[in-house]
Amino acid sequence: ARMAREHHRSAMRYLSRRYPGWRWAPMRLLLRFGLTVRAALARLIPRIAQGAAPQGRRDREPPL
Repeated sequence: ARMAREHHRSAMRYLSRRYPGWRWAPMRLLLRFGLTVRAALARLIPRIAQGAAPQGRRDREPPL
């Protein structure tokens, strides 16, 4: 749980530096909202915190 919180804090710091200034304020607000919602869902639904399952490559033939 702590790692997920720190991940979201780190992502917000990165995005704040990536989109500085007043003209990017709406973008930062939307990103903060999205990260807040995702963090809340990750606390409520542990499967979300685990992330996506690895997927196989489509350019390979399936094993026989």
